[in-house]
Amino acid sequence: MSQTTATEPDLHVVVTCANRKRHPVPQNLRLQSIQHKRLPGRFDSWIRQLTTSHAEEVPADQLYGGEHWQVARALSQDASAAGHAAATWVCSAGYGLVPITAPLRPYAATFTSGHHDSVGGTTESIQRWWGYHTDWAGPVAGAPRSVASLGARSPSAHLLVVLSAMYLRACARDLVTLAEQLRQPEQLTIISVGGSSPRELREFVLPANGHLQTVVGGTLGALNVRIAAKLLRTLPNTPPNRQVFADGLARLQQQAGKRPVFQRTPMTDDQIRAFILERLTEHSTHTALLRQLRSSGLACEQKRFAQLFSATVRSQ
Repeated sequence: MSQTTATEPDLHVVVTCANRKRHPVPQNLRLQSIQHKRLPGRFDSWIRQLTTSHAEEVPADQLYGGEHWQVARALSQDASAAGHAAATWVCSAGYGLVPITAPLRPYAATFTSGHHDSVGGTTESIQRWWGYHTDWAGPVAGAPRSVASLGARSPSAHLLVVLSAMYLRACARDLVTLAEQLRQPEQLTIISVGGSSPRELREFVLPANGHLQTVVGGTLGALNVRIAAKLLRTLPNTPPNRQVFADGLARLQQQAGKRPVFQRTPMTDDQIRAFILERLTEHSTHTALLRQLRSSGLACEQKRFAQLFSATVRSQ
């Protein structure tokens, strides 16, 4: 059954899943194992693999690992401490939208491009994949399978959507549908730092930036959920609408300092390929390796690194 609380939630929080899993992922539950090239057949094969696998199911809040997830899984408690009943939902490339208590098998699938287990390399492909998920019954009978259906089920509730740039792009059409059916536009708030938000959603996105890391701490990979946690802990006893979150963000920005700017050494394409090959494992992502590269004092623009990562992986 879907996630419930003793009190009907006045806030639904939707978060990005985590690439890191705390349980071993079987080879046949890695998206790279699917041979179909065309998206519909690829999705059907993926769901067949998920539903027929003998891998043990684990509650979503226990499946994922890493700093991002440790913060994300506690967001409903952060809201509860401020007097709000909140339910947390997970945006997953492998399973679609699921409650945080959903039983999931360990899997590897992502909307992030340039990865072995990436859904696709274009906005169109990842949005279609998310659309396919909304038509699948999913792992929890009767649970909403789209953010729009979640909003329709709780028409008076507010939604705080905390997604990375690629996951926000994947869910963009779903979120536009949600926004169109809301009683009040202020019911939807989006936190997504680190990328360009889809134009049709920008009015709902809080103007957060990387300098807030100086207030909330942690790594950039967990910045979105750390901002959300900070805002949730300080919610007033009023409906948690976008203006309330915007006011809280303004207070955080007044406290923020300037993130340090590092002088990094530029690299040639050959040097970057050699760096990738030296550290490449089957679990590597281009974002994780780029963080390693930059933390070692070297420089490469994100899009260029992603392209070189993808080309290097294909050549292996």
